[in-house]
Amino acid sequence: MAALTFCGANWAANLVQNPSFESGLANWTTSSTPANQCSWQALGNGVTTDPYRSHNSDQPTDGALALITDSTSTAAVCKVYQDVVLPAAGNSTLNLAAGYKVWDRDERGAPNCGVKVEVTDTNGNLITTVYEATATNRAALAPQPAVDLTAQNGTTVRIIATATSCLDNGWRGVAGVTLDNVVLNNTSVAAPAAAAAVTTPVPTLSEWALLSCAALLGGLTCWQSRRRAVRPH
Repeated sequence: MAALTFCGANWAANLVQNPSFESGLANWTTSSTPANQCSWQALGNGVTTDPYRSHNSDQPTDGALALITDSTSTAAVCKVYQDVVLPAAGNSTLNLAAGYKVWDRDERGAPNCGVKVEVTDTNGNLITTVYEATATNRAALAPQPAVDLTAQNGTTVRIIATATSCLDNGWRGVAGVTLDNVVLNNTSVAAPAAAAAVTTPVPTLSEWALLSCAALLGGLTCWQSRRRAVRPH
């Protein structure tokens, strides 16, 4: 029986590494402006962030952890991103979950603070915005509408989340972005082959005859040997 494989063209593979942050920040790159003013943490539900401990994390949409940003500065820009190479063929579709946290001194919402999740090229040129929230539009982590990136096939795209904290009119606005389950599927990537089925061949009639003769000969030889062994001298 031939080995069974699954390699249909409609099978889609996630091109994003560590998509749900179950391995922390592995495979993701971060930046802080000014330097050393941002933190990025993969947390479970209801955990508060350091160093401000200003944001409570939400229920992850996939796995046990989700990413959340925080900043020690009231005028900081925190980024986290991953570059993904899209195959030249197939359909490329991005799905992710995102949310927004903000804290300010008067809890009235500092203007000019907010978060974005975007797709850009590696030079920072915008391709599309997946998620955006500003001011007091706090929002829990939730799946966002799918984005078709098929037009970008054959290029490298950057999935990037940016949180901009600010100081405006005496308000302290610490913005944080939450991110989880980042899935960029491409239907041209073949599924891994399934393990070959283990089968036991069925003997043909001629093979059965040979096996029967071998068994008879073996039995006769054994019988003759036992007879000689017990023959009186």
